[in-house]
Amino acid sequence: MGMTSNQVKCVRCGEPVGRPRAVYCTVRCRETARKARARGRGRAGLTTDRAAVARDLARAAQLVDGQHIAAKKGALIAELERARQLAGDLSAQVRDLTDELDQVSAERDRSRADLDAVTEDAQWFAVLIAGQYKRAKWKGYTGQVRDRCERYVVTGQ
Repeated sequence: MGMTSNQVKCVRCGEPVGRPRAVYCTVRCRETARKARARGRGRAGLTTDRAAVARDLARAAQLVDGQHIAAKKGALIAELERARQLAGDLSAQVRDLTDELDQVSAERDRSRADLDAVTEDAQWFAVLIAGQYKRAKWKGYTGQVRDRCERYVVTGQ
């Protein structure tokens, strides 16, 4: 039977309804639609309740946001692990450099002591060579001058 412009369609299945004021084509369509409304679903199984739609959207947004936060958390954990490794590497480098600094400082102190001894010996030797022997004799350390000069000439120390 062809449908004319004044005929009404069934709300549930879309079939033409014979009676002008009817909403459903059969009792079965009416009962199925009533059960669907009771479950909160309309035609094609979609949610028709606006609160339920808002709830579903909020749940979906929360899931997406949760995934985003989980990804951020994973990235932060990876960054933290890289920072820990870098801190470990840097602390090892600091320990190595501190040990090296201690060695260099000890060597510098030994060199300074050696230089001071050589300078003092050179000064004693210069006193003797410059004809200051009389002065040295007057000050009472001619033996020390002679001993130091001989030691410096023989050993270089």
